[in-house]
Amino acid sequence: MDHFGSKEVKFRSQGKNKVMKMGFEVSEVKKPLAAVWRIAEQGNLVQFGPGESDNFIRNLQTGETVMMRKSGRSYVLDVEFVAAEPAESFHRQN
Repeated sequence: MDHFGSKEVKFRSQGKNKVMKMGFEVSEVKKPLAAVWRIAEQGNLVQFGPGESDNFIRNLQTGETVMMRKSGRSYVLDVEFVAAEPAESFHRQN
């Protein structure tokens, strides 16, 4: 599988205005995956539980919470992606 670098993705959790970001390694995949250990080392609490309201990621510094929903054997973040400004997307190479 080819690796095409890293990309920071900005998004809003459904129903919230605050823009958050998460880094991803770019590759040939059909669904983006997030490593729980990497989310936790960035200062977040990741919780999975039996109830719908028990599944979330909470930033320990800000208290901001992003809910997750169970879908089959996975947990999903329902988000709205925020488009990057042109200057963020393309960098001139000298």
